[in-house]
Amino acid sequence: MSIIGENIKLHRSGSVKVLSFLDSGGEAHLYKVEHIKSGEIGVLKIFQDHEKRTERNQRTKFLIDQDLGSMGSVFTPPIDWINDSKIFGHYTPFIDGCTLESYLGDTSANYYENLKMAVTLAYGIAGLHKLDIAHGDIQIRNIMVRESSNHSYQPSWIDFDNFNAPEVKGPYCFGQEFYMAPEQRAKWESDSFQAPDRLSDIFSLAAILHELILCKILASGQEEVKASFDKAMASGIWFNDPARNVGNSEGRPSQMLNQDLCRLFRKSVSLHPDERPQALEWAQTLEKSIHEIFIHDKCSEPVFIDSNQRICPYCKTPYSTLKLVFQNPKNEVPITSAGIPIGRSQLKSEKVSRNHALLKKVGPETRLESFGANGTYTQTKNGWIRLRDRKVIPISKGQTLRFGDVECRVEEM
Repeated sequence: MSIIGENIKLHRSGSVKVLSFLDSGGEAHLYKVEHIKSGEIGVLKIFQDHEKRTERNQRTKFLIDQDLGSMGSVFTPPIDWINDSKIFGHYTPFIDGCTLESYLGDTSANYYENLKMAVTLAYGIAGLHKLDIAHGDIQIRNIMVRESSNHSYQPSWIDFDNFNAPEVKGPYCFGQEFYMAPEQRAKWESDSFQAPDRLSDIFSLAAILHELILCKILASGQEEVKASFDKAMASGIWFNDPARNVGNSEGRPSQMLNQDLCRLFRKSVSLHPDERPQALEWAQTLEKSIHEIFIHDKCSEPVFIDSNQRICPYCKTPYSTLKLVFQNPKNEVPITSAGIPIGRSQLKSEKVSRNHALLKKVGPETRLESFGANGTYTQTKNGWIRLRDRKVIPISKGQTLRFGDVECRVEEM
């Protein structure tokens, strides 16, 4: 029986008019609706299994009472449920955007936007877990992406119907097969059931982050045959681990990651769920890491800065080692280690402090920290600009610096 054109009453906020059919799954039908009072466009999800009506309504009411939407746009949960004796389900505001799956399929997507979305999504799951709620169905189609007025992208978690919380009866489904944690996959293959929880959420979250950061699935290189894919996802092994020295041409090389991100991927796929990191650790590590990105001048590709990086994983050329070249007094200072001091004894000037600056080579990047009384300057087209004291900044080939009153050029060795 078609309900298109009908008015459906909600418990808390009036009624909605059914505009069109959107989609159908194993458990429910989705309809595009318009709220009669506000004009808001939304989605009505109508469940088919009436035997679970009481349980589903209890779960829906619990979820709505958590008011996840107040935690920010990273969540788009249901906000009302249907008040009708013949049908049951819930109402969710409509998101004008696309799924993360569609977004990642667009080759024009900005990589830095991927990284910002990864941080946002990880913080979202961390907030959910803080409430002792597991999402239960973390997958690429349960994230909507909308473009803001300033052309940045905002992700939002949707479809919370498989959530798990101790206050209500558990969910009925495993979650999406391609993001399923090993302990669930084992039950699924043996025709038994294990409800998703916060620890299985972490495995699934890592799989999503893998696609955002490395632009390839977690079991990349193992997916041509389903049996190989299933085995890889159940193995507890991160097949793209740079320590395995086994790469493939898909996406970005895992050698671009720093050691902290590698460690989180290794722990997240563990067969021992208690070993997996918390979502908050993922969020905080990602947030720190996206401020530590180096763009190689030879191929314009990014890596997360790490002290172990010596060769670009994209173009396979060694990263440059820089030196400071002074004319007066004539001197060269190679920057080959993590701590090279610059001071009066080297530069022979009273305007240079005894301990004036510190040079550091951290993987592919060369950095400078100034703390001399007369400052360190960089030359621009508008003249000399003093660098902030005790702030670590990157320096690059071709730059002209001045320590007190002593100039030098930054050159490649």
